[in-house]
Amino acid sequence: MSKKSKMTVLFAIAVIFICSCIVIRRSGEKGMERAALSLHQPMTTIAQVEKLDKNDAIVFYEWINTGEEYFGMARVKKNLFGWHFVGGSTSAESKYHKFGWSYSDLEGATLNYKGIYYGKIFDPEIERMTLKSRAGSEYSCQIIQYRAGERFWFILTDKVEQSDSVVIARSQDGEILGQYPSF
Repeated sequence: MSKKSKMTVLFAIAVIFICSCIVIRRSGEKGMERAALSLHQPMTTIAQVEKLDKNDAIVFYEWINTGEEYFGMARVKKNLFGWHFVGGSTSAESKYHKFGWSYSDLEGATLNYKGIYYGKIFDPEIERMTLKSRAGSEYSCQIIQYRAGERFWFILTDKVEQSDSVVIARSQDGEILGQYPSF
């Protein structure tokens, strides 16, 4: 093998090694977080990463801009080169309410879910969150704790937003502390 051929082979191996390191670095939870942080929103903190399937995930995060606090979710998708931001939503936190409430359409993002309801919890007495339809079906929401005492709730749905749905916050003994929309 000539010297030029050896150099070409070594160069190809080096390129493959570097590309493999980049792909490995961009896979996994840190890759999902980096994809969400690619929005370059000031003072961003990752609250939770929820993997929906092998190539889809949701990253919940909060950020601060000119003193105003926001809570949001970023949809990230994995391809050959790692995780990439594909959409999301964010809203200002209103601490005048017991909990925040947002809905984001996931249709086309993943096969399993059509939408997500989520929000930050401000009232420390809230122990349970549910999503209830007018037909009476009630679904438990997940409550996630992150950092020191910070919490948020979410529920993934297999239906596009139901305008008749109500999010209900309950205390440990089942007392309704708040609901949105309030009827």
